[in-house]
Amino acid sequence: MEKKLKKEMETIISLLDDTSPTVTNLAREKLLDMGDFIYPSLVEAYILNENLEIKKALHSILKEINYEKVESEILFFDFENEYIALENLSFKIARLEYPTLQIENYKNLLSHYSDNIRYSVTANSSKLELLQGINWYLFTVLGLNGDTAKYYDPQNSYLNRVLDRKKGIPVTLSVIYMLVAHRLGLDLSGIALPGHFVLTVSNTPGKYYIDVFNKGKIISSNDCKEIIKRAGVGFEEKYLQPVNSREIISRILRNLIYVYKREQDDEQLLLYETLANTIESLGMI
Repeated sequence: MEKKLKKEMETIISLLDDTSPTVTNLAREKLLDMGDFIYPSLVEAYILNENLEIKKALHSILKEINYEKVESEILFFDFENEYIALENLSFKIARLEYPTLQIENYKNLLSHYSDNIRYSVTANSSKLELLQGINWYLFTVLGLNGDTAKYYDPQNSYLNRVLDRKKGIPVTLSVIYMLVAHRLGLDLSGIALPGHFVLTVSNTPGKYYIDVFNKGKIISSNDCKEIIKRAGVGFEEKYLQPVNSREIISRILRNLIYVYKREQDDEQLLLYETLANTIESLGMI
């Protein structure tokens, strides 16, 4: 960024804690108009600024810029490649709350996990043996687990925080499992049970199911029916059908909506409801 523009940006940022709402709103609008071009500099300013009011305002501005990107990606993304769509959108949703998130670093981390698992299996390993290798590494070596203590913590729905904290809810843990397995040549599909989320092998759906929230436990269709029963819902065959990446993203967004409704955070609630409605209005769900 040229010095003149950087100086202008710094001056505008300094006005974000002005006592006049008119001034702060004008400063905010000016930064939003500058948008993508100054985004890296805005992130840097957010990290370095020690003024809490300015930091809060910058977080809001970065969230709005990221929101427009996520909404645009949902509308125009090529969902033919399910895994690219799932990976990119899961992390971009997380970046709404964590604007300094470096997505490539987390993609590399997932690749690192798959490389380590690859050393523990052979080229002739069966699907079940490969699943056992994934389970061993993710749950025994890394200590990934379901967050039973604070299930409704919003961090459990942001993929970066699930990887950082090594705990999450069924759908986000399943996304991590899917992305690691895909890197190992094993394609898995999500099964969106009422009140739970499990996986199945894509080319042999229904042969067995993987309960990632319970350390990758292999379960049967009868076990799935019991889960549905415990959720107080009558069984329908559709509940055992694989869902696509859009539906998984929608599930993540709906979990966030439920969390922020519980917390009575109307601003967050509106943001995620709007995104969920966008993806669901495309006629794919």
